[in-house]
Amino acid sequence: MAETPKHQQVMIDCMDILRSHFRGFVDVYIAGNMLLYYEEGNPRKSVSPDVFMVRGLSKKDLRTYKTWEQPSTLDFVLEVASPKPNSKNYAQCFNVYKIPNNQCQQMHLLLPRSAIYSIRRRFSF
Repeated sequence: MAETPKHQQVMIDCMDILRSHFRGFVDVYIAGNMLLYYEEGNPRKSVSPDVFMVRGLSKKDLRTYKTWEQPSTLDFVLEVASPKPNSKNYAQCFNVYKIPNNQCQQMHLLLPRSAIYSIRRRFSF
């Protein structure tokens, strides 16, 4: 869940920008703040990326993302940092995305207080 209204708006804006850019692609899935389970049978092994994108997955409604049922490679992950991010929590998050079966092509940390107005330039593909 977003920590502040600004955090929430940044997440929504990022998903909107990605969806707009990939609107003509049927196999690009974009979501955010969704539980992503990365170890079958262990519900404690999960993360909730603020924004993520996966190529090779249709734009269907998913309640959760299970890496053993969906493509395990995330093409893009964005974590929106709070004003004073807990570096330990972000380090753990980054490590989860590096697990061999959960490879992430791009992982970004966004500080909205300093970058809110340059967000569109950050997502120019």
